[in-house]
Amino acid sequence: MLGCYDSRITLYSQQVRALELAHALHRTHYVAADAHVAVVGGGAGGLTMAAALALQGTATVHLFQRGPDLMPLQSAATRRRLDPHIYGWPTPGAEQVAAELPILDWTSGSAVEVRRALVREFDEVRAAVGDRLLVHTGHRVTRVTASGATFEVDFDADDPTGGLAPGARIVDLLVLAIGFGLERRQPIRGVQSESYWRDAGVPGGDIEGRGRPSVLVSGNGDGGLIDLIAAASRDFDHDVMIRTITRRPGVDRLSAPLATIDERARAADAAGQGFDFVAAYDVEVGPIADNLGLTDEMAGRLLPGVQLHLQTREPELMSIRTATLNRLAVYLVRRACGRSPRENFEHVVCTELDAVEPRPDHDAPAYALTCDGRRLEVDRLVVRRGPNRDFERQPFADLLRDYPDAHEAWMRRFPAEAIAPVLGRDARAHFEDLTRAHRLPSPGHRRAAEAAGAARRIKVALHGGEARWTGDVPLAGAATAWDAAGPPVTITVPAIPADLGALAYALGRLALHAQGGVMHVDVARWGAFLDGITTASRNAEDLDRPTLRPVDGSSDLAPERLTTDNMAARLGATLDRRCLAMIDEHLAGLLERGEDPGHVVDLAPAPEVAAAMRAIWAEWKAAFDRDPALLARFLRLLVCAQDGTAAADEARTLVGPRKRKLLVRATGAALAVATGWASTAPHPDEPGNLTHQTGAHARTGHVCAAERIGGRTTATEAASFLWRTDFVVLPMLTSPVAVARRAEERFDATDESEPTFAKAGAGPSLMLSVDPRFKAGVAAGLAQIAGLLSEAEAAHAARLGSGIERNVGGGRDLEEAA
Repeated sequence: MLGCYDSRITLYSQQVRALELAHALHRTHYVAADAHVAVVGGGAGGLTMAAALALQGTATVHLFQRGPDLMPLQSAATRRRLDPHIYGWPTPGAEQVAAELPILDWTSGSAVEVRRALVREFDEVRAAVGDRLLVHTGHRVTRVTASGATFEVDFDADDPTGGLAPGARIVDLLVLAIGFGLERRQPIRGVQSESYWRDAGVPGGDIEGRGRPSVLVSGNGDGGLIDLIAAASRDFDHDVMIRTITRRPGVDRLSAPLATIDERARAADAAGQGFDFVAAYDVEVGPIADNLGLTDEMAGRLLPGVQLHLQTREPELMSIRTATLNRLAVYLVRRACGRSPRENFEHVVCTELDAVEPRPDHDAPAYALTCDGRRLEVDRLVVRRGPNRDFERQPFADLLRDYPDAHEAWMRRFPAEAIAPVLGRDARAHFEDLTRAHRLPSPGHRRAAEAAGAARRIKVALHGGEARWTGDVPLAGAATAWDAAGPPVTITVPAIPADLGALAYALGRLALHAQGGVMHVDVARWGAFLDGITTASRNAEDLDRPTLRPVDGSSDLAPERLTTDNMAARLGATLDRRCLAMIDEHLAGLLERGEDPGHVVDLAPAPEVAAAMRAIWAEWKAAFDRDPALLARFLRLLVCAQDGTAAADEARTLVGPRKRKLLVRATGAALAVATGWASTAPHPDEPGNLTHQTGAHARTGHVCAAERIGGRTTATEAASFLWRTDFVVLPMLTSPVAVARRAEERFDATDESEPTFAKAGAGPSLMLSVDPRFKAGVAAGLAQIAGLLSEAEAAHAARLGSGIERNVGGGRDLEEAA
């Protein structure tokens, strides 16, 4: 039984129920390989169920539809809009316009457009599975009889002559996807009511030029609430109404009180009690809505002079069985009407609503009604009392005799799941695998987006004190946003940087190095933040902030919830691994095949040097694979001279494809130095990112290819910068003269009151630049590299001692070894 007794009557929820049910049948091996399965009902749920069953096995699936067309209700509804997730608002992802289902996917639009997309995709499944999915249109099922382990399905089929031909089919499994039934044609005696799915049934606009038009809506289900809003509106557009509320700046302030109220209402409903939403909203929601300007916005959209009546049989105006967004919108209409002497909102409670003959006067209202004896005259009457479910279930009455009680017990046990079913990860993955196995094309809306060069989507939002990552780029695959050959990426972040902490830097890093990346954010606040780590940074060069646009909808696939710090760490580690792979790829070409495209490393190692560099790199890379923090430290200090916790987040944003040359060259230079100094490895702690063990003494080092130090070029600042390590490798400098000159100027300008050394009790760092002598040594062999390093160390020690003596005695000359 596919959702026919449930309360959430949406096209999307029926599809989710179908996929979960089909997956459950498959997981429990309930469908034999040669079985025949009947799916009764050709609406969205029936189509999804039939397609799912046909894709996941070798059974033959028969879809019975009584009319000539599939999904007939939506075939002419151009004014009704279907949104897959909006009923879940204000939960995360509710504004996502794509259903994001693994099969029969669609995107929000008019009912006609959605139907067209689903039928097209259903036909693609039929083509893929062949005669294992048979569609019987014009077949009205009249009775189903259980017989042992099988069912006999009796039907009347449309005859080519225009008559009906009786028939029957024996099946092993029966799925009733008969929907919720059609509305009664005369829900009020003597009053013809337009169907919800007919364009004429959508109220709105002026009513024959009346100054105070009056409308009565009977029924407070979602259909009734939507039509009340339409009737109240000057110019109703469902999509505009949704965006007016859900995109209002600061609307997230309503999330917590709305969720709390819904929780209390569900508890009351489970206990068989009513719940006064209006009273709860007046205290907990109304003041916030006023402060956000939502009440004023709704007042501005009211049809001038409109007189609204919402009639219910229960004393409560609204029910928990409806969407939160619809309830809030009706509440805002009521609140807006209360501010004006011209517009009016009345809740009418009565058990019997009857029509009486209106006055014959041309100017009289179109409808005269009695509501438990009280007379009401209105210009428009909209009756939304739900479908005639009993009529649809009548052919299956014997089968369903015990079902309502079982279903009611299930709803009491799982009240939230019954109202809002969710497609689980296992079911989603199962059908995604099946679509690939059957080589099904992407949904039409995705094909159109791909043809237009649409971007992949990432969304990171704060919810319930945690960060929530969603989209068609998973967190573990975030580094694919840096792929030059892949489609661009949009990153939607509703939160502001100040609320994200380290995660703001991690997301900024992802966007800065992405190919054609766009961020949908609070442009003003994110613009200032990103400027601070790019164009205005004293450590960055040639980094421009990504394109920024206002917050828009994004994908809600594969949600992952973590604390902001944990998500920042996960994202940072993912991006670091991509950078490691990027370095490894280039070094492999250099050290194994002698390839150095673009002279990135700018070294031509001798064979024995290349072999030694390969062996050292294998050890380093293994250490990086084991310890993400070690890798993060090594990479960020390659491109930033600042070493400390305060600079760590900003420095890490520099590490990415746009700094590929620096990262690769610095790593190559460090490996070359390590071949001449035994026991050189990445360093896990401050200071530096290298350590060189000489006997019992460990010396720290910093290999740094930073382009700027304190806003000035490294070439002019390296010698005067207070390095904290024993040695510094500067692979971007090829002239030791410039370094020495700056070193002389630095110490000439130093008096006894200034600290001369980077750390107490130690001298200035030994600075090694990749000058022509070093390059020649690398090309010559290991002995030459070791000799150059020994020479540099000896000269450095001698000059450092001489410099200290001169400094103590007032001397002013000190050269640095290079």
